[in-house]
Amino acid sequence: MNSSLVDLLLAVVTGGLVIRGLWRGLAGEVLSLLGMAGGTFLAWRLGSQGGELVAEFVDLSPGTASVVAMVGIFFLVMLLAAMAERLAKALLSFTHLSLLDRGAGGLCGLGKALLLVLLVYGAGLVVSGGAEPAWMGESRFMRLAGGIWPLVEGALRERGVELPKNLALPSLEVGPLLDGSGTDSP
Repeated sequence: MNSSLVDLLLAVVTGGLVIRGLWRGLAGEVLSLLGMAGGTFLAWRLGSQGGELVAEFVDLSPGTASVVAMVGIFFLVMLLAAMAERLAKALLSFTHLSLLDRGAGGLCGLGKALLLVLLVYGAGLVVSGGAEPAWMGESRFMRLAGGIWPLVEGALRERGVELPKNLALPSLEVGPLLDGSGTDSP
């Protein structure tokens, strides 16, 4: 895998997430996330009861009826979250806090991008068996993730989250990206 391709893809995705966050605002991002999480939780929790209700009206197998109910519950919760998002945007616009909301949404998008970079970094370590592939050492995004990874790993271990052995911290050369020297050569 070419490091410049990885950096380009991650830069495009990061830009997209930041722009989306600026467009939707923090309220939109949070309500969308809550709607998705709530819809998933309620679909799993109420899917079997909803399936029984669906099976009373439509001749479906119990499994299919449960899936239909789960999809319906999920989309209903997402619709309610979208309505709440519209209401929140109207309230924020009325109180003249739209700019603050959009700026915070951009920061939220940047946070999502950071989580994605850390996920790619962790996946790269797992796939390579814990050894640092050459493309990771050459990629600016992966060097950034390598500099942040000890903090993430320590925080997860403090909370009792056991990481796979392949995610043990390698000795990744962070280089000039984080040392403030301003040069591009490692």
